Amino acid sequence: MARATEVTEWTYAGELAGWITAILSDIGSFLTRAVCEERVISTGKRPDILVYSNTGEIQLTITVKRPSADVDIFGEDLRAEACAKARSVEAPYAATHDVNQFVLWDARTEQRVYDFTIIVVSELSRYRAKEQEIKNSMRVVLSYYMDLLRGRRTPRRFDEGVPKALVGLVDGFIIEGGIAQFLARQFRDDAQFRDGFDRWVLDEGRAKPDTDQQLEHECERLARQFLYTFINKAIFYYVLRSRYPRLSRLTLPLDGSHEIFHEVLNVFLIAAQRESGDYETVFQTDFVDTIPIPDSAVGHLSTIIRYIGSLDYADIPYDVIGGIFERLVDQTERHYMGQFFTPVPVVDLILGFCQRDAGAVGLDPGCGSGTFLVRMYYRYKYLDAEVGHEQLLERIWGIDIARFPAHLSTINLAIRDLSSHENYPIVIAEDFFDVEGTGSSVTIGLRQESLPLGFEEETKQLSADIIRREVPPMNFVVGNPPYTRHEELHEEIFGEDYKQKLEDCLGRDFPGLSVSKQAGIYAYFIPHGLRFLQNGGDRLGYVTLSSWLDANFGEGLKELLLTTTKIIAIVESRVERWFETTQMLPLILIVERVQSPQPLNEQQVKFVRLTKPLSQVIPLPTEGNETANIRHWQKVDELTEAIEQAEQQDGEVFALGNTQLTEVQDDPQVKYVRTNGWETLCVPQSSLRSSEKWGKYLRAPIGYFKALGTHPDLIVPLGEGDNPPAFVTRGITTGAQAFFCLENAGNPFDVERIPDEYMLRDPAGRVRFRLPVRFVYPGVTKIKPYRTLSIQRAEDLIFSCPLEREQLEQEFPGVLAYVEWGESQGYHETATCRDRASSHLWYDLGIRQNRELVMPGLIWDAYRVHYNQASAIATDCQAELCVSAYPKALCAILNSTFTALCVEFSGRYIENRDRTLSNQLKIMDIKSIRVIDPRRIDDSIVRELEEAFDNLCHREVLPAWDEVAQDDRRRLDDIVFKDILGLSDDEANDLRQAYVSAVQYRIQRANTSDSP
Repeated sequence: MARATEVTEWTYAGELAGWITAILSDIGSFLTRAVCEERVISTGKRPDILVYSNTGEIQLTITVKRPSADVDIFGEDLRAEACAKARSVEAPYAATHDVNQFVLWDARTEQRVYDFTIIVVSELSRYRAKEQEIKNSMRVVLSYYMDLLRGRRTPRRFDEGVPKALVGLVDGFIIEGGIAQFLARQFRDDAQFRDGFDRWVLDEGRAKPDTDQQLEHECERLARQFLYTFINKAIFYYVLRSRYPRLSRLTLPLDGSHEIFHEVLNVFLIAAQRESGDYETVFQTDFVDTIPIPDSAVGHLSTIIRYIGSLDYADIPYDVIGGIFERLVDQTERHYMGQFFTPVPVVDLILGFCQRDAGAVGLDPGCGSGTFLVRMYYRYKYLDAEVGHEQLLERIWGIDIARFPAHLSTINLAIRDLSSHENYPIVIAEDFFDVEGTGSSVTIGLRQESLPLGFEEETKQLSADIIRREVPPMNFVVGNPPYTRHEELHEEIFGEDYKQKLEDCLGRDFPGLSVSKQAGIYAYFIPHGLRFLQNGGDRLGYVTLSSWLDANFGEGLKELLLTTTKIIAIVESRVERWFETTQMLPLILIVERVQSPQPLNEQQVKFVRLTKPLSQVIPLPTEGNETANIRHWQKVDELTEAIEQAEQQDGEVFALGNTQLTEVQDDPQVKYVRTNGWETLCVPQSSLRSSEKWGKYLRAPIGYFKALGTHPDLIVPLGEGDNPPAFVTRGITTGAQAFFCLENAGNPFDVERIPDEYMLRDPAGRVRFRLPVRFVYPGVTKIKPYRTLSIQRAEDLIFSCPLEREQLEQEFPGVLAYVEWGESQGYHETATCRDRASSHLWYDLGIRQNRELVMPGLIWDAYRVHYNQASAIATDCQAELCVSAYPKALCAILNSTFTALCVEFSGRYIENRDRTLSNQLKIMDIKSIRVIDPRRIDDSIVRELEEAFDNLCHREVLPAWDEVAQDDRRRLDDIVFKDILGLSDDEANDLRQAYVSAVQYRIQRANTSDSP
């Protein structure tokens, strides 16, 4: 019988050396091999693994240890030993490695170069189950190391490596420690813990878990939040220790119960409070801090403490804590809470518009880890270098619904001046919509009543005048509101009644204001934020999704902004993605509160398109470099001032034309200004309408507006007005495709046409139903199969019957039998069919006649409107156009590049999973598209349009960038651009290129990280 062998450090080191050699061979490195257990003659010690170059020199030594709570690979003793080994063989670098972490050291200076997380295991024997993961991680390590030796890399800054290392340590605690399962058992067995847990879940705005899976998921959330808070308190402790050297190093027991762990940790934190005389709001303890943990997990926490204690805090950038939060918080959790971290240039541009006075008071109502709050702090310092830390904290207000980010914001502000004796940042852990506005009373810090384990007496209680504050009038409100979609407001993360809560708050803020139920939470942040601005001249600056510019739910918001604010600027980037890991289209909104609508008559709204990354327009601030920081803020002010005064700069002035859905008198004049880095369209606020789409002012080419303004009588809305070119209706919504659409995959019958009827056969080949031809129509249920401009044969058959049951029973029993079969399947009970039955017959679709044109409701790379020669019925994924005169000529006009350009800026962009954008057109969008009315042009040109259209119908329509170059397409476009609109060749080509650029902007977003 084979004897079981013990896995040792040398076992692992031997296999690792072989893997490293194989990786080096695979990537073709000048490093050639790794050798294990070679004895160094001069010392007699074994460095575990030696890595050689192709010249025979040793370039790296790796000291291998087993993963254990009593082994500190960051510790001074092991570091000194490893570096001494490396120096003895003249290797420039040494590494310490415990299977989980790989720490690279400069052998000469013994300074840490970088940390890598390899895998997460609690026992050495488990490494073999993660062999491929180790190999993948070591490939990254070796690639970095080769670049370092070549001079292509430099040792990483503190804040670049720490988050990644902590991610590995946190995962180790969650995965290896079995914490979620342990907490779930505590929930079932301990009534006191269960009570605290339930309060915590509800306080987080979620529903209590109903299933074991939900319970375990909530327990993992709790464990991660415990870890996040623990880590940040530990880091803050060490930052304080650099200021107060009498504080001891944080050391925790390697074994023992969780009660002992919490007691020992609390002793250190209370010592930090006593030594500094401050920071109760940072070190306050609540339920999350004091949860029980498995005794076996205490060692993991000790490892984390050792890692945090090993860092060099002399050069720590204070903003590192916010960066750690960004990397640590679970991506799914951040998605549900709508939390995304705003880049500093974006934050500072908003502050440049809004924070204009050193004495102003500002609020970020969704402050997260505190990016806006910290940048407010530094801008105050720029505006008035003499203002003190405690004064600044009185002017900076933050609110966040989640406790942990509120805790981080508190740290991020307190850390700006550790010498302050009253260091109490005003950060409120509440829902913004529970804070009623100016004059309401709020509490800073954590609420003590949730503590379950008796730690209240060990935490210093703040005096009432510190923890209770009255909200003052705000001079500016800024932030990056959560981007949670409207559907998620009904889910567990916010609770079932959260949407109603928002609507109730909206009613108190602005009675009569209506926001559609389709709006996400960010839409409510705008009116509630305005509630905190009491005086004319106070400003609000948000990063929001751009969807409110064009979506129906945005009409109420736009009406509010038009009547209660000066809209200073709406800014969008054309060249960078501000939130790299998210699917959203953001913009910056800057508005100014007004007490009277009179000044709005003169206000010019600046629709700004950034044509360079903001970091190239505004030089980034530099930690500790006061001159660079002053220059940064000066550039911010120069940019905001230039944007606000754009109408006074040199530019191109032209008539806007009637682009609205309602008549606009006197064709308002607009000004287009272009500079190095940005361009803006200055539009009179008095000419904007809440019912129109504003997105075009950011995205449409200037030639588009010029063309519309040149021919206001010729270019009209497609389906609006007393006598429009077409009657536009939505395709039919069947409510039961498997019943009405006979060729649908869900319909179980095969259809056979005989002269006067359709026979429906079951899978056995038996004829089940006979439907007369008069009740079956050609149908277009999917638009993708139609690649040409002409629909000559429909891909589906649609059933519809307008006759009552009595007549069917007498004249068409086969039709009645099919209807009754549909009812046996429950199709008549769908919501659409029930609504239809309330006024007539559920099986009567109300077929319309004269459906000359069919227009898709979703456009990707190729745009086309179909000439419906098959007289097919369109279903609700497209629109039907009934045309009274010149249907083919109108179809030609609708398929011209000019109309395609109009369509591109009439719909709304929706983001696909691959980051590309589709252009979605609702019926109201299609009705409002500006088109050339064929009834207003010469008959000879009408005939030319029809001829050019016939030539186009013989081939598939290509993607936009290929289509515009086709000879037959250019012939049609020349008729529209030149013969009808009177444009020159250059002007026509500019519009063609503008159209192609607009489509490519949508399609190519997935292919570059620099695209917005």
